[in-house]
Amino acid sequence: MTANQAQRVRAFLTENGYLELEGTDCFDPGLEFQFGQGDDALHVVVCLSCCKIRFARIKPEELNLFLGVNKAGVAELKALYEDIF
Repeated sequence: MTANQAQRVRAFLTENGYLELEGTDCFDPGLEFQFGQGDDALHVVVCLSCCKIRFARIKPEELNLFLGVNKAGVAELKALYEDIF
């Protein structure tokens, strides 16, 4: 991943324009981003079917959060995916 691509992923995950607080529907993961290594890694798992994202650590008690993605977020994820892969 280039520095620009990493910045786009960070912006997607930290800015308020794309995410909504919701539970999951189907959650059939389509892609995953991993930040860091080993037990300290943050896993960001995305379901492209129900448009939900799971933020998790190896130890679920440390972090296990689901968020919904709005239409602008889905469009940005698709653009990121095409650019990275």
